[in-house]
Amino acid sequence: MSPEVPFARWLAELEERTGRAADQDAARRLDLYVQSLLLAAERTNLTALRDPERLWLEGIGPSLTLWPLLPAWGPMVDVGSGAGMPGLVLACLEPKRPWLLIDSRAKPAAFLTEMVSALGVSARVTNARAEEIGHGQERQHGAGVTARAVGSLGLVAELALPLLRLGGVLVAPRGDHQPKGDALEQGLIGVLGGEMRLVPEQGLSGFSRRGQVALIDKRRPTPPAYPRRPPALGQGVRVVGGSAQAGGEQRQKARKGG
Repeated sequence: MSPEVPFARWLAELEERTGRAADQDAARRLDLYVQSLLLAAERTNLTALRDPERLWLEGIGPSLTLWPLLPAWGPMVDVGSGAGMPGLVLACLEPKRPWLLIDSRAKPAAFLTEMVSALGVSARVTNARAEEIGHGQERQHGAGVTARAVGSLGLVAELALPLLRLGGVLVAPRGDHQPKGDALEQGLIGVLGGEMRLVPEQGLSGFSRRGQVALIDKRRPTPPAYPRRPPALGQGVRVVGGSAQAGGEQRQKARKGG
């Protein structure tokens, strides 16, 4: 662990925010994860954070700050897991909690599979597209879903909400660029059965955060047609006369004067 990273202080701050205790081996697991990721990054493009201190402060730390926003119990899903931030990082805090880590790319999925075994966490890795998984047995599986750097708010919501059970929550860091999405994306969230609220990102000792996190609560069942396939996937909608109309269709009608 980098000597510049006050991990013990981070953990104390997080435990105070959550009211829960992290696993006593969390530091060891995260240290092993960081070392393994840095080694893998020498031969792959799993992460651009190839300096240990930067990886802790710009990757691990921001992932850890999401822990207080997760449901206190129940299985979790991480969409677009990549190198494992935030899903695998958060699993290190609660290794007995079930996680499903989803990534459609072979190299990240292989790295995640290797790390799940090495870290001894209760996670499964699925090398598939999230829009396909959303129509399978994992539909309505999660008490919570995390999604970081996946894409637009509409895309994140359409991939994640079908995977959530009623009462579950999507936790999606959005930075400070249009964190609410546009009107069509907000319409899509409603159609998917979600209600959104924004909370400020919180830092930890040694670094601060200025963005926002979108929390989307699953209030109603997601219609069976969602998630859609590309190119419709993630496209915002406007509810007209009680039915959802794709944003692209709306714009096409506007051009035609209809």
